[in-house]
This record gives sequence, structure tokens and C-alpha cells, in this order.
Amino acid sequence: MRFGDIADAWAMPLMILDRELCFVYANEAYLSSTETAWQDIKGRYIFDVFPDEQGRQAPVEALFRKVFEGQQTMLEAQPYDLKMPDGRIETRIWQAVQDPFRNEQGEITHMIQRAEDITAQVELKRQNEVMENELAHRIRNMFAVIMATSRISGDSAEDVGTFVNDFNERLGSMSRVYASLTRNKWKGLYLRNVIKDELDAMMPRNGSSYELKGEDVLLTVKASKDAAMIVHELAANAR
Repeated sequence: MRFGDIADAWAMPLMILDRELCFVYANEAYLSSTETAWQDIKGRYIFDVFPDEQGRQAPVEALFRKVFEGQQTMLEAQPYDLKMPDGRIETRIWQAVQDPFRNEQGEITHMIQRAEDITAQVELKRQNEVMENELAHRIRNMFAVIMATSRISGDSAEDVGTFVNDFNERLGSMSRVYASLTRNKWKGLYLRNVIKDELDAMMPRNGSSYELKGEDVLLTVKASKDAAMIVHELAANAR
């Protein structure tokens, strides 16, 4: 069985360059990942096929040259721009290992590169970092609101019991609006729903009914939280 038959069955992209850094082989996974055809890259200098940004090509080429000195080298999270068949430029991120290939006389004649497309993993990591930063930001804001709520409750309380009751009710209002925002994927709430949630929570089960009139409006996230607190305070003062 030929080497090419085996390598073409691999899911991992693999290509071979000669000492001039020209293509002498690329398996099917490599051609598929790079959106290229073998007849278009055969015998061509790699940086003519995949031109890199100025200032970034030289270090990569130097790394490739070290392979011909007998070193195994590695490219960590290396981005490159790939021109798609429809003309779009798409950035891919590869992690690759380059190994020297020796002939029967022990001379290094070629470089073998085994690559892995980690674009999806890098993007997922970026999204996770954004989410972590957003979560940390919201937690800081929440603690700031809780401390402000504590001060407000303390200023108006006549005794410890009143403070605890007022503070817990305000925290309950915060909890309701945060739960509603979470269910709505933090896209803001309708004013009618904010008012209804607060009034229903503040009124006794067999208390007076109420009627809401007027055009509804979708609030921003900040406005949703502010509106919930305002309605809560007005309802609490009206009891």
C-alpha cells in the first residue's frame, strides 16, 4: 500500500515540503481544510499559495527552516487568511507540528507538517471569556445594588425588624426582575410585565384588584431593573 493511500485516509491534515518549501504532497484532509486542489499547489512555494501578513511570514519561515537542521518545531495557534471559492476571506487558526524527513543516507530532504484546525476551539474560548467577563461585571453591579439597597433600608428603618423586612422585600424585588431577565435572555422586559410582577408580589392574595392601561413598551435591561425598584417602592409606600 502506498504512503499516499494511507495518508489520504487520515482525518488530520498533512503536507510535505521540500528544502525550497515547495509542496510535494498534501493529503485529502489538508486540501479540504485549505479549500485548495492539488493541481493548484503542486510544486509551489508555500507562501505563494498562502501569503501571510507582513512581519508574520518571516518567523514562520524561520521555524520551517529549523526543521532542515534536524529540529522538530511547533506552531501554536497560528492564524492565516484563507480565500474561499466565492471570494470571501476567512480566518482559520491552525496548530501544527513540523518533523524532518531523512532519506536512506540520513540526509534531511523534506519537512512533514501535521496540522489541526482549532478555529472552533479558539472561538469557543473567546466566547467563554466574553461570558465570564460579562458575568463578573453583572456580579459587581449586583453587589453594588445590594449595598445601596442596604443603605436605603437602613436610612428609613426605625428598628432592626423593620430594616430586615424592608431589606428582604427589596431583595425579593431584585430577585424577581433578575429571574425575568434571565428567562428573557437579558433582552429587557416589557413595562406591563414589570409592573404586574411587582404588584402581584406586594398585594395580599385576597387583596384589591387593579387594572393596567396604556401602550406597552419594551425596556432596556437597566430600565427594567430601575422600573421594578420604582414600582416596588411606590407599592410599598401605598400599603
